[in-house]
Amino acid sequence: MADQAGGFFHGPPPTGLLSPPHSTASLSTAGSVLPFPRSSPLRSGSAKELAFRNYVDKHINAIQRKYAMKFSGEDNEADEMGGGIAVHERRTLMRPGHTAYVEAGYESFREVARDIEKVVEIVWVSGTPGLQIPYLLTLALLTVNYIPGFPAVPRTMFRLLDKLDTAFASLIQGKDIETGETLPGFLNRKGMSGTEKVRIKSLVERTRVTVVEVMSKGEYDVDVEQGQTEDEEDDDDMIDYDSGTDFDMEVARVYDKTLVELGDTLEGAAIGLPQFSHV
Repeated sequence: MADQAGGFFHGPPPTGLLSPPHSTASLSTAGSVLPFPRSSPLRSGSAKELAFRNYVDKHINAIQRKYAMKFSGEDNEADEMGGGIAVHERRTLMRPGHTAYVEAGYESFREVARDIEKVVEIVWVSGTPGLQIPYLLTLALLTVNYIPGFPAVPRTMFRLLDKLDTAFASLIQGKDIETGETLPGFLNRKGMSGTEKVRIKSLVERTRVTVVEVMSKGEYDVDVEQGQTEDEEDDDDMIDYDSGTDFDMEVARVYDKTLVELGDTLEGAAIGLPQFSHV
């Protein structure tokens, strides 16, 4: 069944995994703390782990499908009754005993980030490194691939990247970097493997360069987010979108916690960040 407009988390998460609340923040790190994970990891091969994988895979596939629809220019055939529905049109098709939601492709990075962020939080709640590491790598890859496809939405983009940064830095250390507590899945496990760290380093390098390139264009989508408070709207009014100067520090902080945790554990030159010119 296709997904309903305005986010696709309509079904309940797997038993034992509560969907974390969706947070809002003023710009970057404020309010970007990850939800508390389970007290113990999911047992490998268990029914709960299988249900979790199916749940996350379903929503990652939905993100990829909605992004592809942005460029396809084709009708969304979510249901055999749905022929002829325009891509930018949203309707609900119903028949006795069945409802099919027809969703248009993404129209802004805000929509992309909202969906990815929800999956990041669900994955983090699993408290299972064997699930967290590969799924977060996948979500980080989707993020860097999709950022250039839209005008920058700084508030949303930096918040999502900070969540990913906090997650990766914690997993590298095997401890929650904000509380210092050992993560549930690392009580009897060593930290990340060298291969996993190399993959993260590659994503960090690429993402930092991509953010610089996108911010250098000076094209910002500053529409108010759904559910944004009046105070947050005032914060948006105070941001100098024309010069981009308010974002210099945010750009420099992209994956900075992960960089610290990687430190000298990998050979190679330091991961630098070129400054972007303001438009």
